[in-house]
Amino acid sequence: GASGLESIFIGEFARVDGKVRGLGVQRDVAKDEYLICVPQTCWISNDDESLTDRIKQLTQWPRGCANLHRLAIHIAEEKAKGD
Repeated sequence: GASGLESIFIGEFARVDGKVRGLGVQRDVAKDEYLICVPQTCWISNDDESLTDRIKQLTQWPRGCANLHRLAIHIAEEKAKGD
C-alpha cells in the first residue's frame, strides 16, 4: 500500500485561464524530491494512445469528447470490472 501520503492532497487550483484539479502538497518540497509517480498507462488525454479502442469509439462523436468525459467512461468501465 501507499505510505507517506499524509501531506499530499487532491485540490482545485487557480490558473490564469481558469481552475484545474491536481495534486497539492502541504509542506515544503525539495527541488529534486520524489513525491508520487502516476504510471503513463493511467494518463488520459485527447492524444493518449493507451485508451482502449472501446473508449476511443465511444468518444469520437462529431464534436469530440472532453478529457473529463473520457475519464468518466474509463472509471465506469474499470468499476464494472469489480474488485
